Amino acid sequence: MTAIEGDWSFDAKNLTVTPSSVGSCLVSAVCGSDQSNDIRLYSHASEAEPLTGDLRLNRRNYDSLGMGVSFQYSGEEETSIAVLDGEAATLSDDSLSPTVEELGGILTVAALGPGGMLSNPVSFTTFESDPYAGISSEAFMAAFVPAASNDDAYYRSAHGLPSGSDASLDAIPVRPEEVPMGSYGEFLRNSSAVYVDFGAGYQLYDEHGEPSSVLYAAGGYLTLEDVAAYIYGFGDVPANYEADRSFSPTSSIWGSYLRLNNTFFSGDTDNYPYEPELPRIYGCGGDLRYYEVDIGGGGYNNGTTVNRGSLRIVYSRLYSDRTPIEDLEDRYVFYTYNHYNDFQEYLNYRGGWGERFGKVTAGGIANSSSGPAPSPYVPVTRVNFLTLF
Repeated sequence: MTAIEGDWSFDAKNLTVTPSSVGSCLVSAVCGSDQSNDIRLYSHASEAEPLTGDLRLNRRNYDSLGMGVSFQYSGEEETSIAVLDGEAATLSDDSLSPTVEELGGILTVAALGPGGMLSNPVSFTTFESDPYAGISSEAFMAAFVPAASNDDAYYRSAHGLPSGSDASLDAIPVRPEEVPMGSYGEFLRNSSAVYVDFGAGYQLYDEHGEPSSVLYAAGGYLTLEDVAAYIYGFGDVPANYEADRSFSPTSSIWGSYLRLNNTFFSGDTDNYPYEPELPRIYGCGGDLRYYEVDIGGGGYNNGTTVNRGSLRIVYSRLYSDRTPIEDLEDRYVFYTYNHYNDFQEYLNYRGGWGERFGKVTAGGIANSSSGPAPSPYVPVTRVNFLTLF
């Protein structure tokens, strides 16, 4: 045990830490040559009331980050931000949203309340300067690598540079060779949700439950897999999307990486009988409001004009009362390659796509009101991939 501030005692037999004053300490578990991660503990004055809320990084506030990272916190009126570790950065005191003024290195901060109360600590790495200033899009893509952090993704987005690859898109999603299936032959949806970079990164897994890649909240993404996973993890579209379906690439810093559309999808099967009914969709009396977004494809955006085509992602974004969907159990993401006639569910892992259902799947003709009715949504079983394998 290492005491950083204040007086502490450590009972090695019972593995307990007892503070006798306000302060903090670092503890870790040691077994032979193995050692766990350090855990920082805080003690507070006995007469102080605990802070309400917590300190967290903004997930998508890349337009107002300024030179660094903004914070939001709640608690007592006297609450302020305290730098716990990191001499290379100081904080401006700007009401409820202080910002980092000096950059470079790792910074750890917490909300400081009355009587020495401290919230959870938040650590992150700051850039000393903009790493993409003066770099052309051509030079960037020639040496492309995925974004390594949310800060990295933020600086890319500031210059209209993507955080994920621009791989070609097949109309039909490509599944892994070995797809995990349930005991009754049904597809499995990964129910795990792991966030890194203090909530700003969504960890993706493959079909074996192994880490695959990370998508960052401040980033712009282009491929079907990346956009589907981003929407599932963050409940909204990446930075390179404009809701206006007539927005011009020449008016955007994203140029040919611009993607359009994030608008309400009615799911009204009375007026559109060739469309299958999506789970709990508002247009059919359900409690989930779905939205649709373009997903690009060959010839979608040449940097001057957009050819929107028929490829879409349709996802549950809001509850019927228009509150955002935070519970991932209620988040559905579907892909349609033929303009709402048939759908496949994204199953929250790389290459994870459910069974196709809809008009053409049932043997009908696309966009036709006659012929067989669309085949219904095929339910999946939700399983935590981190404990499945």
